Amino acid sequence: MDSQPLPPAETGSAPQPPPEPSAPLPADAPAPRFAIGQRVWGPILRLSETQAIIGLSEHGVEEGVLELIHLRDEFGNLSVSEGDEVQAYVVDNGPTPALAPTLLPPAHEVMHRLDEAREAGRPVRGRVVAINRGGLEVDVEGRRAFCPYSQIEIGRCENPEIHLNHILDFMVTELDAGKRRIVLSRRAVLERERQEKMGDLRGRIREGAEFDGVVMRLQPFGAFVDIGGLEGLVHISEIAHERIADPQDALRVGEKVRVRVLGVAQDKTGRDRVRLSIKATLEDPWVKVPEQFHEGDVIHGQVVRVTEFGAFVKLYPGVEGLLHVSQYRPRRPAAPAADAEAGTDPSPALEEREPQVGQEIFVRIGRIDVPRKRISLVLRDEERAERRRGEHDAVVGEVVEGVVRTIKPYGVFVDLPSLGPWVSGLLPGAETGLAREVVMARHFKIGERLPVEIIEVDEQGRIRLSQRTIREREEKASAPAAAGEDLAARAAPPGGFNLMAEAFKRAENGGRKAER
Repeated sequence: MDSQPLPPAETGSAPQPPPEPSAPLPADAPAPRFAIGQRVWGPILRLSETQAIIGLSEHGVEEGVLELIHLRDEFGNLSVSEGDEVQAYVVDNGPTPALAPTLLPPAHEVMHRLDEAREAGRPVRGRVVAINRGGLEVDVEGRRAFCPYSQIEIGRCENPEIHLNHILDFMVTELDAGKRRIVLSRRAVLERERQEKMGDLRGRIREGAEFDGVVMRLQPFGAFVDIGGLEGLVHISEIAHERIADPQDALRVGEKVRVRVLGVAQDKTGRDRVRLSIKATLEDPWVKVPEQFHEGDVIHGQVVRVTEFGAFVKLYPGVEGLLHVSQYRPRRPAAPAADAEAGTDPSPALEEREPQVGQEIFVRIGRIDVPRKRISLVLRDEERAERRRGEHDAVVGEVVEGVVRTIKPYGVFVDLPSLGPWVSGLLPGAETGLAREVVMARHFKIGERLPVEIIEVDEQGRIRLSQRTIREREEKASAPAAAGEDLAARAAPPGGFNLMAEAFKRAENGGRKAER
């Protein structure tokens, strides 16, 4: 197979051109039978002290001349004899064609020029001919050279195959003529080019400046973008206004993007580290929130994240709202001792009520805070009512035992474990029987157990509680009756218990029923 010569190395001294004809041809001489660079072959007819005469009869010419220096090994010994077939190239198409075994310059000349290029810091040019475990194999003027992976690009070379069969510029970093070892670096050439470009670019890089760039590499944490000789990092949070899980979902290598400089700093090695943002060049979707959303609107959204404090629902690209955990999972009551020791969850059904990532739900906008970019969401009234109605079968007038969960200035929220694992009600301040100016936190403690009476269950399943009604009945039963009647007998209802003790008993019985 014919081999195409590589372009000469771009060094100070170029390879010597083929020799010119020794004498001009006469005007009436026939046209040359061979072209410079043409491949020919034939047997060695004779050997002299300095030349080998090659028979070229099949081409219509008797002889060609090949210098013996081309046929000797590194020790000076002749490697051929008369009658051997040889292949050569025409380097002079005179009456007696001058031949050479190759069109490339001799190895010692190539090594000499590469050494000069290394000392002068000049690049050389070569073709990438193969890829091995350590890097690229490069052909430089017929000499095999090596470029390690770490020296292919400025950063990590993710895809070395793209350089195969390409002609690239390299710097010579190591040269051993005896071992014919040539080590190259493309990274050194790229860094020099980048430094030259950055001379003008540094004067324009400042916080807030915008540039057109090209995505060079993608990593799980962000994208590296070239802005004209300098690479900057676009963190994953700065790629788009909406949350993305992987930069590959939004960008591709080679894509042109517009970026804004967020900051410039130097690392420990003195290199510039530029922080960029694509998001900052795009329109903020929160600008349109006042026009598109209003408090009280019922809208459709998708759950994109679930955290300990609530679920984030995507309402619009780049706009999310928070559905607080209290909307779908009230505080889990303490597990009974038996369940705690067994390590079991007394209410596994609670997990089934939690939103799942990717779930489509309808929510109502509770509050919009555009300056802080926050939207609070609540479940639709119909859904909340349905959930509450399905959670318990509370009956007005029933006295149950409750556990104080939260204390507010206007009342106390009380868990009702006998009615369900996450059923609660509100004991308003007016139903505590205390004076209006009394501070609730001084009379109730979180975790305290107390009897309460269910006085109302509205259409949405919300429970309103009272202690005042229990006390009023107890006081009424304890009031003085007819003269002569025993005070203790008047104070005790049938069964010998006062109303408060009876309330605790009924609450205890209700809890046992719930357990059964």
